[in-house]
Amino acid sequence: MNIEEFTDTRDGRTYSIVMIGDTLWMAENLNYACPGSFSYENSNQNRDKYGLLYTYEAALNAVPKGWRLPTKKDWEELFKNAGGEDAGLLLKGESLGFKALLAGYRNSDGIFKDISDKAYFWSAEHFGSLAEYVGLLKISDSPLRLFESVHAACSVRAVFDA
Repeated sequence: MNIEEFTDTRDGRTYSIVMIGDTLWMAENLNYACPGSFSYENSNQNRDKYGLLYTYEAALNAVPKGWRLPTKKDWEELFKNAGGEDAGLLLKGESLGFKALLAGYRNSDGIFKDISDKAYFWSAEHFGSLAEYVGLLKISDSPLRLFESVHAACSVRAVFDA
């Protein structure tokens, strides 16, 4: 595992990045403040620990230049490199350096849910008012791939747009 760093020139934040398979991933949650981004329960302490949650449109706009939301194929490659569909390794982060944070999410009604139990990450796939997310649960080793309103807010792990 080779972990390096990337500095976002927009705000000077530095992120760990890691090559997993053939894809360069951010190894921590995006934390760039923009319209449509939220810290869990509006807490700076949660922002420092978990990064920000983004509506789908905000996620598209918040990803730094040269980076993008991961596609279904990117997620599948990540799971393959984590030993198949074993999300448990992504939560631990020991072998890959990904270390998913259980940051919860903000539903489309503005209610925060699931901190310290689940991680939700936007995927690039969307269909009208719904977008795909990948969910990793503390109580399950299998990731979820579901659709949610684009007005909900999830974490972002960007991949380098090679």
